[in-house]
Amino acid sequence: MKRKILCAALAALMLLCTACSDGKTPPDDNNGGNNNGTYHVVVEKTKDKIYEKSEQTVVLPNDCDEMTETAGAEFVRLFTEATELSVDIAYESEVTPSANGYYYFIGNTDALAAQKIDASYSLLGDSGVVIKTVDNADYLAGATQKAILYAVYEYMNQAFGYEFYAADEAFIGDGSDSARLRFDIVYRPSVANPCMMAGELNGDDTLYYKYRFQNYYQTWVAKNSDVYYAHTYFKILPKEKYFSEHPDWYSPDEEHKNLCLTRDPAMIDEFVKNCQEVIAADNGHNYFMLGQEDNFEFCGCESCKKRIAELGGFSSGVMMEFTNEVVRRLNDWMETEYPERNITFVTFAYNHTKEPPVTYNEKTKTYQPVSDTVVAEKNVSVQYVINMCDYYAPYNKSKSIVAALDGWSALSDSLTIWEYSTNFENYLDCFDNFGSMAENIRLLESHGVDYIVEQAAYNTCTTAFSELRLYLWSKLMWNSQLNTADLIDDFMFRYYKEGADDVRAYFDELYSHVDMLVKEYGVSVRSGGNECMIKTYWPYSKLNSLKEHLLDAYEAIKPLQSTQLLRYNMLRDRIAKQELWVDYWTHKFYPIYLDDADAFYRNWANTARKFGLTMIQEGLYI
Repeated sequence: MKRKILCAALAALMLLCTACSDGKTPPDDNNGGNNNGTYHVVVEKTKDKIYEKSEQTVVLPNDCDEMTETAGAEFVRLFTEATELSVDIAYESEVTPSANGYYYFIGNTDALAAQKIDASYSLLGDSGVVIKTVDNADYLAGATQKAILYAVYEYMNQAFGYEFYAADEAFIGDGSDSARLRFDIVYRPSVANPCMMAGELNGDDTLYYKYRFQNYYQTWVAKNSDVYYAHTYFKILPKEKYFSEHPDWYSPDEEHKNLCLTRDPAMIDEFVKNCQEVIAADNGHNYFMLGQEDNFEFCGCESCKKRIAELGGFSSGVMMEFTNEVVRRLNDWMETEYPERNITFVTFAYNHTKEPPVTYNEKTKTYQPVSDTVVAEKNVSVQYVINMCDYYAPYNKSKSIVAALDGWSALSDSLTIWEYSTNFENYLDCFDNFGSMAENIRLLESHGVDYIVEQAAYNTCTTAFSELRLYLWSKLMWNSQLNTADLIDDFMFRYYKEGADDVRAYFDELYSHVDMLVKEYGVSVRSGGNECMIKTYWPYSKLNSLKEHLLDAYEAIKPLQSTQLLRYNMLRDRIAKQELWVDYWTHKFYPIYLDDADAFYRNWANTARKFGLTMIQEGLYI
């Protein structure tokens, strides 16, 4: 049945946004881009006006899935907001296109195939989009359900300047007098699968898609409610079930912290059988972690030590041999039982196994495996964990990180990454990785990484510009060639509005101070410890100066209190969330300057909880 959706007129916006791009083509190396223009973004104005056609119709496939339905609804919502036009939405069998209308075919429609528009996985991967204009119809598609939604967001960005800044802030320009555009877009993002773990995302699953993120926990194979991500060895072979009869399946240390991967072939048999049960119970997820436990050790039995020595001293070599054997058996089983399944098995390059089992050939300047047995099976991805490093500096400044990426790339065609953007021992750190984000993404992109786990403060909201950080990840993962400083300017203007200049001054002074600490005191930015937030580094005069910028921001928005109260309250809260940071450290370092330090902290804690900040470090509630 045809459904008509009519939206209210577009609310007053701060600036008029241009309606088409300059046709800039993404770089040739952008995830498979090449010199023949396979990947390109071309958007041209026509002489026609959108409003000149009497019909505006969104057309969905007859066998439409839920995500494509969402994509259609989002197209209607944003299009009507920009143009003030009424839009029909219908299934393909209900539509007979005519010259009196503009049609927007979304997803895997029959018309897409009839026009021979390639939206295949081999071309677009997990998140790539195609947008193509043919006569009076636009076709928006992707190879996966989420990519179809991303095609809608890319269309709106190109057509009306649509940007999603945060859960409570988006922008779309006035398209009520816009010229119709002609699209020819085939685009693969820099990182197809950015999987974000951040408290700001926990309340609403739809936010992931609006940022073009994935919910990390929802990408992994699961057995009922038990999700197989991260450290899974003991999930697959629980000690409490197997140790008493099979102690040699586990490491001989006192706590038996790891599996033994070499002593008993029967362990592998049972491991594979249990993996089969998990896959059989799963509902079509694409990733299955075969991951070691969360510690810094490896099995120290004589059998493992002997095999490690035979593989050049690399415990990671033993891990790869074990993983390959398990995956070979699972692949053979799935070929018979689940031939339609396409699972990527992931193993951790973590702590003791971070170093790849390779040697460097000086003559050829390449890394070579220590044995053919450590080369990853075709559907094995190595998840390299970038930890115990300085996140202030770009990864390419670290010889060990670059060598590890190069080495693992010599063993596997598929690398995934786990990295951090918070200090787990101090969620109120200012964690300055703003200057390294883009360079890091470009480095990982150059190594073919298409899945990045970004672990921030996953169990609480934080302050110190957490919304800005999410926005930057969203934009840079989509296109790593964007300029970070320009993105920050845009975010400040859109998110803090009348208070933007003063909040930007606060941001600049805060992180310029961190720059000084790095250069003069050798401070680094890490996911643990407390290098940066030391009292001697943050004199009261500096904290007071930072606070003054936020007080100025409150003054800047004050006129809105009598003219636009809702806008005033919104901006006041956004400024107050940033103020939490400077107030916390003022109380922490200089309570003597406060009239009633205990009352000050109680008020701070209540305000923090209001904004979802419930922990000051991992596991420690306010």
